[in-house]
Amino acid sequence: MRKRRTTTGSGSRVRRFTYRADGLVALAAGPEGGEAITRPRSFSGSKLVLNYRTTAKGSLRVELQDAEGQPIDGFTAADSQRLSGDALDAIAKWSKGADLASLANQPLRLRFVLSDAELFAFHFE
Repeated sequence: MRKRRTTTGSGSRVRRFTYRADGLVALAAGPEGGEAITRPRSFSGSKLVLNYRTTAKGSLRVELQDAEGQPIDGFTAADSQRLSGDALDAIAKWSKGADLASLANQPLRLRFVLSDAELFAFHFE
């Protein structure tokens, strides 16, 4: 018969960890800000979905660029809705709206502009 090992006393603990969906790695920037630009990529779908978190003063903006790195009119960082808070599936929006169907199947770069923010994942739907 085997003895069961148990720990009792002040050193014993039960721990539970919860990980954010797609949250093991993040593109992060502090209050000084930062940005990243993807390689050109084609997509299907009509919207860009983001998994991100910012501090109370932080923000995330997204710019769409053509394959050569030129901002697309109506989809610049200045046109981008300022995202803040904590979201697993936020839809990116610009002055032209959120519908990206007219840009599908052509190579685009995404430029992420962050301040006190973490970007965990993005995908097109």
